[in-house]
Amino acid sequence: SKVIAQGGSKMTSFVALFGITQAVGSLVGTAFVQTYLFYSQQLHLADFANQATTSSAQLVSALSEASNRYRSAISDPVLRAGEGTLQFAQQTLLHARVAAYNDVFLAISLIASSAAAIIGVAMLCGQFSGLFIRRQSP
Repeated sequence: SKVIAQGGSKMTSFVALFGITQAVGSLVGTAFVQTYLFYSQQLHLADFANQATTSSAQLVSALSEASNRYRSAISDPVLRAGEGTLQFAQQTLLHARVAAYNDVFLAISLIASSAAAIIGVAMLCGQFSGLFIRRQSP
């Protein structure tokens, strides 16, 4: 009403500013999430690497199982072992990536819950302060 009466120049500025802040906010938010995802994935990979020792029976079993999948296609045992190791590494990377996404979703849900709680408390405090002010005035 008032903005339209002034020719709409303020409305255009508002729309442009709103669009710019939305674009920058989405880029910054994506950058933070992707950075957290990368570091969380690296942390999980390091944790998996610390758990897997070369003398571990489970690791030897998993590597031989992965190598045996290529038995019909690859006759060279060294190449077959290399392919099995590569497949095991890819599976480990996949598990680390899934664990990292779990961390990201947990962080986002905690941030959203905290923000909702803060807004709820602020709204309740605003409601209660309004009630107290009304009671004190004649």
